[in-house]
Amino acid sequence: MKLVKRLTLAAVLLIALSSFPISHAYADVNDFVINDFSADYYLTNDDRQGTLRVTEQIDLTYSDNNHGILRAIPATYNGHSLKLKINQVSSATGAPSQFSTYSQNGNTVLKIGAPNQTVTGHQRYTIEYTVNNVIGFYPDHDELYWDINGADWQQPFEHVAAVVHLPTGLKVVNRACFAGPQGTSVSNCDYTESDDSIRFTTSGLLNNTETLTVVVGFNKGFFTPATWYDQLADYAPAVLSFMALPVLLGGGAFLYWLKRGRDSKGRSVIVAEYEPPDQLKPIEVGTIADFKVDNRDISATFIDLAVRGYLTITEETEKKLLRDKKVYSLKLKNPDFSNLDYFEQKLLEGVFNKIDLLGLAGKDGLPAEGMSVRLNEIKGFYTVARDVRDDVSEGLTTEGYFRGNPLKSGKFLSGLSMMVFVLVYIFVQALSKRLIHTGAFIAGAVIAAYICTWFARIMPSRTAKGVAAKEHIRGLKLYLEVAEKDRLKMLQSPDAPYATPSSEPVKTIELFEKLLPFAIVLGVENEWAKKFEGIFVDPPDWYSGNWSTFNAVYFASSVGDSVAAMGTTFAPPSNSGSSGFSGGFSGGGGGGGGGGGW
Repeated sequence: MKLVKRLTLAAVLLIALSSFPISHAYADVNDFVINDFSADYYLTNDDRQGTLRVTEQIDLTYSDNNHGILRAIPATYNGHSLKLKINQVSSATGAPSQFSTYSQNGNTVLKIGAPNQTVTGHQRYTIEYTVNNVIGFYPDHDELYWDINGADWQQPFEHVAAVVHLPTGLKVVNRACFAGPQGTSVSNCDYTESDDSIRFTTSGLLNNTETLTVVVGFNKGFFTPATWYDQLADYAPAVLSFMALPVLLGGGAFLYWLKRGRDSKGRSVIVAEYEPPDQLKPIEVGTIADFKVDNRDISATFIDLAVRGYLTITEETEKKLLRDKKVYSLKLKNPDFSNLDYFEQKLLEGVFNKIDLLGLAGKDGLPAEGMSVRLNEIKGFYTVARDVRDDVSEGLTTEGYFRGNPLKSGKFLSGLSMMVFVLVYIFVQALSKRLIHTGAFIAGAVIAAYICTWFARIMPSRTAKGVAAKEHIRGLKLYLEVAEKDRLKMLQSPDAPYATPSSEPVKTIELFEKLLPFAIVLGVENEWAKKFEGIFVDPPDWYSGNWSTFNAVYFASSVGDSVAAMGTTFAPPSNSGSSGFSGGFSGGGGGGGGGGGW
């Protein structure tokens, strides 16, 4: 007991101590002063829109332990890429000068220093880089208008200076400088001029977010405004980065589709047909028509089984507070499935092995006559529907209707699109630091993946046997949906792709019921029912509905509702997701930028 008390007391003390805040000392990596920021700008017309070879020397004093500094340099000016190239980074005081770069808010950010080493006190960094497209063009002069240190620093500057070195033959027509917050028109700076350079200096301390800006005007003709060809050249790398994967992968997907994804050639003449092709079942007809075993095809199979005496379908109304709801039940009439196709057996076993609401299962739990199942009470039936989809698609492929299983035909291209995303991920993680047009490449990769995915969706194709069956199905649909007088008009049209059919069968209730499941998979059950408005006046024995008066069109509508209700049972549960986006701030004008510590 004493041991228990001691352990309890110790636990209470630990909890009590953990509730008191513990202060931690963290280094403030942005707590430093820039003693001197000096830059030399060597201006040439190596690029016809102006080239600056820049050497920045940054003297600063850290108040705490820092790994190094961040230097953000704008990547564009006046809508043109500066084509920034970092030539060298060094430190005369021995501070670590290795660097990496990344893009942020329109800037190229240099991260200078070592992650496993810190420095403090006075340090000096020298950054050498080259930029192009630096000249602005006006009717009476050309102009270098440049921020020196930039307004995006959070540290004060004790002194800022810049020397613009001029090439031979360039005549200066005006010059000015400004120092202070962004947008200020106050000078607060001085300049001195020699034959080949102009030196600009601040008159005093610059606070954080303040910058020195210099303006030098020149005579026309030494520099040349960008032509359409230059502008095209500026964007060519980005365009190539964007187009590379869509052309390579998208083109490859197109060629693969040309070879494997097109139907064989058919007869191109449609004849009205009165039977399904090759004695195929409704679910098979629907799959050949559109390559998919969808919920409507499976629902039509249950209607077909009811017509053939295996089921009865009951439509009931549940009273609800706001609106009554229709519910549907399936009742087993014939438990002998031996004469059914494999997928029909699987559907019935899947339904009646899931639930035995009336306790009517036969021995060994097998389905028995009289078992009844409400559709809205079947849970997990979508797994049975999924297996049936697989079986039907594979069966039709084996029988020679498809070149390849429609469920798998596009998997190669879908896999290729996934490879694109993996490639993009590797590129962003490992290679983007070396290339400029990362965003264009990523956008192109997304387009390439979309192209591959699109071709994957249209990849399934039919053999000659499949095309013949498809054209037969089109003829059956023509018979089911088009009234006799309208079909005759089609046949009489000189450019209609129709041929004269054989003798049309006599309209009987048996014919209506036999072809109703096929009308359902082809989406024309209402049109089919209209042909039997004067014939089909009594409800069938396989369908019980909520009607005071009965007619064929209302019956087709009721069957359509039950098809939709069945479809919700066959569909898997859905998932939802969300995504988020983040924004940032924009950089300064020409040159400048900002920085900080890390």
